[in-house]
Amino acid sequence: MQMSFYSGTDVTIMFDAWTTRDGGMYALALMLVCAGSFLMMVMKHYLSVGATRLSLAVRAPLAFLFFNLSYAVMLVAMTYNVGLWFATMCGLTLGYVVTEMFLAGGTKPSMSGYSDVEGCH
Repeated sequence: MQMSFYSGTDVTIMFDAWTTRDGGMYALALMLVCAGSFLMMVMKHYLSVGATRLSLAVRAPLAFLFFNLSYAVMLVAMTYNVGLWFATMCGLTLGYVVTEMFLAGGTKPSMSGYSDVEGCH
């Protein structure tokens, strides 16, 4: 198991059937990982704001998918492939920006989920 960051296009992602052997498959994997990370942040937004708007019958399956996707994103990041790491971080960042700026009604982005100290940093 890889224990330090490396670069290269030959990488196994989560299971043996998802192995990239060339640049095209690697680029596709980067796009899928970025999209999955983005989707995870959108799902997180809907779970947090949907607590009063969505019924439990909708939130429960959404939570199930969110938790599975969250662990999958973590496992992809743990491949220690530099490209996959940045694809993950780009998807998470884009998802954060989109949910805070567009889905949250155009309000100013906040880091309230990350720091409870007023005026910190």
